[in-house]
Amino acid sequence: MKSSLLILFILSYMCVVSCEKLVEVAPPVTSTNGENVFEYTSTTISAVTGLYAAMSSATFSAVGDIRTINVYAGLYTDELSLFPSPNVNRIYQDFFTNSLSAQKGGNGGQYWNLMYARIYRCNALLVGINNSINIPDGIKKQLIGEVLFVRSLCYYYLLNFYGNIPWIDGIDYTINSHVKRNNSTEILKYLVADLTKAKDSLSLNYLDASLLKTVNNARFRPTSYAASALLIKVLLLQEDWINAELEANRVISNSQVFSLDSLNAVFLTTSKEAIWQLQVTSSNGATEEGNKFILPTTGASESAPLFLNPRLVAAFEKNDRRKQAWIGTARSYNYAFKYKVANSVGSPSEALVVFRLSEVYLNRSEARARQGKIDLSLNDLNQVRSRAWLGKVMGVAQDKLIDTILHERQVELFTEFGNRFIDLKRFNKIDLIMPSVSIDKGTTWQPYFSFFPLAQSEVQANPNIEQTPGY
Repeated sequence: MKSSLLILFILSYMCVVSCEKLVEVAPPVTSTNGENVFEYTSTTISAVTGLYAAMSSATFSAVGDIRTINVYAGLYTDELSLFPSPNVNRIYQDFFTNSLSAQKGGNGGQYWNLMYARIYRCNALLVGINNSINIPDGIKKQLIGEVLFVRSLCYYYLLNFYGNIPWIDGIDYTINSHVKRNNSTEILKYLVADLTKAKDSLSLNYLDASLLKTVNNARFRPTSYAASALLIKVLLLQEDWINAELEANRVISNSQVFSLDSLNAVFLTTSKEAIWQLQVTSSNGATEEGNKFILPTTGASESAPLFLNPRLVAAFEKNDRRKQAWIGTARSYNYAFKYKVANSVGSPSEALVVFRLSEVYLNRSEARARQGKIDLSLNDLNQVRSRAWLGKVMGVAQDKLIDTILHERQVELFTEFGNRFIDLKRFNKIDLIMPSVSIDKGTTWQPYFSFFPLAQSEVQANPNIEQTPGY
């Protein structure tokens, strides 16, 4: 076990060398044991920073990583379309046609495998940080909060992609290799507990690489408010509308730090709307979204196969400024243009936004609508609509308001971390909407497609793990 921990720590440590703003490269580890990492504050920070560096550097080909959800969940639903050619990336094709499979060579199980590997890394980090006697208490508290936050993020997506999942919080392989799926209700309770602890542990301010100084120009390390942003999403899954509203109040009320930015500034490194961003670390100086979503002037092709689903484009109201600001056109193809840099030299001007204020407004709007607080819900909804230069929604009944919020989420949050896929399920709309979407794709929707399959090898390796129903 000690050698396994060492490998994990070395991999984490090596990831950070390209992430200059998050952390300066620490002195090399000079002893060949895993515990050595936690003898030094700098190497411990580096190990935790490796969690973000791994996400930041992942490309769309790394299916299973959190930062690839933007493309694969978009293809799976009604956000993205795919250039019709058998030569296009097979994984793209399988997600687009809802053809995930548990069989050997099939797709869908990658998120399970990669996120549980990351969870194991988080668990190993928590053991090492908690046991260290050399890390100052303030930094130790921040690091524990960061690791709990990342682990919770992994569990949030595992829950939404696979339904009932195992809860693993240790590093004993003999136990982990025989776990069973926990009921989703139980997982949600664990997530609320972990995120509450993370919220209380994390700094209220954005910190620099040393975790000692506050910064005003980089939102790359999670703060207490990032934990709140994720906690709100978990509380909505629990249908705990009261606490979801209260948690959203906490974020929205911090108007000195967070405010709705102009449409063209939302995804910049200087965004006032961003709650948590992933730093661009690619050699081309661009987000993967900018590099892969922006089409050349010749339009979509086998080498540039991703473009917006016509259903999404048609969902925008007339005069919605988001359609002008966030959608580009190349020939007859519309593409996601939230990120406007495909290649760059010099310091990146954009960063991948994971959580932002407009979603918190829409989350609070929903929580209030579910409680029957119609006027307050409309106030939040109209904050987001006003930024898009749209008229106010007024005088609607509760059911109509909830449908309106779902629509607003569709046009505000498209291609952002699987929100559409999760929303369709959470609003009980997926089996109403996806059958006709699948017909457009030339396939047939099945209700069990709401969750992904596990790789058959995963089921064979652990007899206590059941395959996702339907596969």
